Amino acid sequence: MINPMDQYIQAIVALLAIANPLSAVPVFLQAVDGLDRTQRRKSALLAAISVFTILFVAAVAGNWMLDIFGISISAFRCGGGLVILLMGLTMLQGRTSSVQQESLTHNERRSKIFVPIAMPLVAGPGAITTVITIALAEPYWKNLSVALTAIVVLTMVLWVVLLLSQGVQGLLSPLGQKILLRFFGLILVAIGVQFILAGAYEFFTDAIAQQALR
Repeated sequence: MINPMDQYIQAIVALLAIANPLSAVPVFLQAVDGLDRTQRRKSALLAAISVFTILFVAAVAGNWMLDIFGISISAFRCGGGLVILLMGLTMLQGRTSSVQQESLTHNERRSKIFVPIAMPLVAGPGAITTVITIALAEPYWKNLSVALTAIVVLTMVLWVVLLLSQGVQGLLSPLGQKILLRFFGLILVAIGVQFILAGAYEFFTDAIAQQALR
């Protein structure tokens, strides 16, 4: 029998590894470019709250919601990968993203924090699948508390990482920031491709398995 404390630790480690809060850093730095320190802190908090909300809903009713819309996890993974891939390509080419334009309204900037930072970068298909799997195990209420604890820890880690990322950016010269932008763009392209390939593999594997059963 698994020790209750070990169960919490395993859930926290698994969610942190899959969600990977560091992946949100490059897009977040783009999204808050030109904002003052107070606004950046509010944006970091908004991103953390958005991730918590998405994963909380996933833990409580995620499986049910996907069934209603007829969306598979594999299709969700492919869609999320495409969003990340396009953002990474923009950064890799060194172009100014639309999130940096002064013409953006406050609500438009907030939407950029939600997509793609909160979802699908952090609260992506892997993280959603993980919390659903943990929460649906028996006994339900006990494992739901395990999932929620892991979500709270991930939210706090993400918030701290985003706050610290601003300090790191401030230490770099303009040339260093451009180099870092392209490097993170390459990382995001790789993450996006990995999401798409993993989703496509899962989709076709499931399709072949279902065809074999007929």
